[in-house]
Amino acid sequence: TTLMQATNFERAVDDVLAQTGALLEAKRVFLVRMQPGGQSVHHIHEWCSAGIVPLYGEAGVEFSSEASQWLERLGKEGWFYVEDMSGLPPQTRETVPFSGGMTSGAYCAVPVYARQEMIGILGCHGLPPTAKDLEQHRQVLEVIVGILGSAWLREQVLETLDQRVAARTRELSTFFDLTTLAVGDPDLGEMLSPVPGRILELGSCDAMCIHLLDAERTTLTLTAQGNLPQEMRRQLQTVALPGSFAQRMKRLGDPLLITQQTQSSPLPDPMHLDGYPTYLGVPIPAGWVSYYRASSQGYTLDETALLLAVAEQIGVSVENHRLRQRIGDMAVLEERQRLARDLHDSVTQSLY
Repeated sequence: TTLMQATNFERAVDDVLAQTGALLEAKRVFLVRMQPGGQSVHHIHEWCSAGIVPLYGEAGVEFSSEASQWLERLGKEGWFYVEDMSGLPPQTRETVPFSGGMTSGAYCAVPVYARQEMIGILGCHGLPPTAKDLEQHRQVLEVIVGILGSAWLREQVLETLDQRVAARTRELSTFFDLTTLAVGDPDLGEMLSPVPGRILELGSCDAMCIHLLDAERTTLTLTAQGNLPQEMRRQLQTVALPGSFAQRMKRLGDPLLITQQTQSSPLPDPMHLDGYPTYLGVPIPAGWVSYYRASSQGYTLDETALLLAVAEQIGVSVENHRLRQRIGDMAVLEERQRLARDLHDSVTQSLY
């Protein structure tokens, strides 16, 4: 119960190991948490009785093939017990993970499960001779690993929720920044220059760029970019629009996804970049937004929806900037016309 309600999970686990050691009169109790997939160690907790030197160091060690076979057998049988390690042949003893180099004494291990997946091991060294109490000890350990599995699952859920909250906070912050772009900046490129950096902070892509259409709507010009090498910037500086891609750009709100499995696409050749096998492009009224990913992993639905929404907000900001410029130009023109009328009236009065 204490473990399930603990605010400091790591410390609570250490307390559980200490209580387990005292209950079973063990010399050492350890808890191994494995990485997803069960091929290496994520973290090891260890409790030792007085006078016993801790055995385990840093995590991250990968299991040997023999150890992996032992772990698979442990998962199937649900229990491993040796009354005296000295009774095992040396070669067999070396294949037992987390025995700590023990050459004698009792050793037992029980798998820890969460959602029907083996995620760890609870083990004990130096148990006293307990032939008559062995089944009772096994039941105690099984209860403890059941609680540990549930507690680990709870901790994982809380960690995932924290990560999602942090990610959503970054997303909202990015949207807020995009909605408050300096649309009054006379230079559109200067207005858009901070955008790629903010988007890359979301972690959904490795590089990105924004192209805007020229007045004839036949060429895309690179206006802002993030994390692209200089040679790729030159490659993307101006992109002539093939007819098929010009038609594709009219499908606002319809992103273009390209992966290694994509057979063909209307994307112009200069926009295919070496080293970025995954691509997501989004049309906006004034141009095109490109997101590049260095891995072959495709974009998830959530990532696609996020990047699509960000691109649409970029489009809104560009349209607002241009609308503001047109309003400003109209105001200047009206002022010039007013001055011209005043001057005409003044000259007319002076003549008559």
